[in-house]
Amino acid sequence: MSGNYVGYEPAPPGVVLVGDTNPIGTIAFFHKVPDASWLQINGQNLAKATYPDLWVYATGLLTADQTANPGLFKDINATTFALPKFDGLFLRALGQVDVNRSSAGLGIRQNDDNKLHSHTQNYAVQVSNAGSAGPWFLVNNYVGALTGDSGGPEARPVNVALIPCIKALKTLLVPAGTIAPAYTFASAVEVATGTEAAKAVAPSTQGSHNSAVKAWCNFNGTGVVAIRGSYNIASITDNAVGDFTMNYTTPMANANYAATCISRGGAGSGGVTLPMTGAAPTATQFRFLTHTISNTVPWNSAGADADIALFTAIGNL
Repeated sequence: MSGNYVGYEPAPPGVVLVGDTNPIGTIAFFHKVPDASWLQINGQNLAKATYPDLWVYATGLLTADQTANPGLFKDINATTFALPKFDGLFLRALGQVDVNRSSAGLGIRQNDDNKLHSHTQNYAVQVSNAGSAGPWFLVNNYVGALTGDSGGPEARPVNVALIPCIKALKTLLVPAGTIAPAYTFASAVEVATGTEAAKAVAPSTQGSHNSAVKAWCNFNGTGVVAIRGSYNIASITDNAVGDFTMNYTTPMANANYAATCISRGGAGSGGVTLPMTGAAPTATQFRFLTHTISNTVPWNSAGADADIALFTAIGNL
């Protein structure tokens, strides 16, 4: 799986996929390693097969000598590579401010150093004459031990230690039940019966409830039948003038559903629709007639094509 997300998309049985939005190779500091998708940057060896994306990231940042270049990865062999080793090192932004403030190359160790400087110290020495005390003289830059030893084993700024980590995996496979889902979806059966009030309804099952429209169509029945818009209508059969059959994409559960049909016989005239005599609804189709009706033509039993015909079916799928 690729991409970073938290979700319940398809995963191997018994696990869920968990991730975040940090790209592979992201370096961050923590009080502790957050999870198994992050690794401490301590020079540890890794299997290329286990961390394929991190290995791809590392291939342009390799060194054969991590002692001199501890900020780079190392290709150990055909199956293994090593992380950089940041232990005990301070990080410095790559780049040069001026000739006196330059970093080493990317990932290269820059040894500790003190800025070039000098000391001037005055010493008073006593000159004796034949064992008797003589006068004191002030001597500048006396050659000898100017100061005693002080300080520790390194030169360092004020600091605080945290754990350097690198993003190594895009996703984690976590045993199911380790984290609680934010919500669960009701099944199509639960949506249809309306018995589950604590679960969410997914878009794929929201039409399963008995009150939902299972098919609808707006079409022009004059000439060649033309569908303007529809849902769950695979096609319309033009049987004869004003005689149409709606064919469902997904069949209804049975023939015990309700359907309504209204139509307009033509611009300025009314219309009515009736089921075909002898053509009972089936789970896969519904047949009906459109008729023209007006003040001058109260009823046209022969049927007439409608320029606007509307069909709706409600029931179980």
